[in-house]
Amino acid sequence: MPRPSYRAGLFFPTKRTLNALIPVKARALPCEHIPSVEYETGVAMFALFLAAYLLTAPTLMGIIVIGLLTVDLFSAQYIGIAAIAGAVVAIPVAWLLSRKLEHVFDAKRR
Repeated sequence: MPRPSYRAGLFFPTKRTLNALIPVKARALPCEHIPSVEYETGVAMFALFLAAYLLTAPTLMGIIVIGLLTVDLFSAQYIGIAAIAGAVVAIPVAWLLSRKLEHVFDAKRR
């Protein structure tokens, strides 16, 4: 079996290899060509609600299913009911989260 090479830069970093790891600062691009889009409040709220629901529903479903499996309830019927319950519980959670996000975005727009 050949011995590994201990050339500079392979195992011991040199200035050249360290400079390759330093991120380059990006310059700001002009944004005049990007059109600003004004959404109605209902459309923006629904988009935030949908995004929040897509994140909270699987999370809550998984938490409830894992809770069932921890209690040794391995029945498919229990797991299905737990998944549906998680999806239903996620609706008000996503609505509250989207309201909070809308207030945060409104404060940053002003």
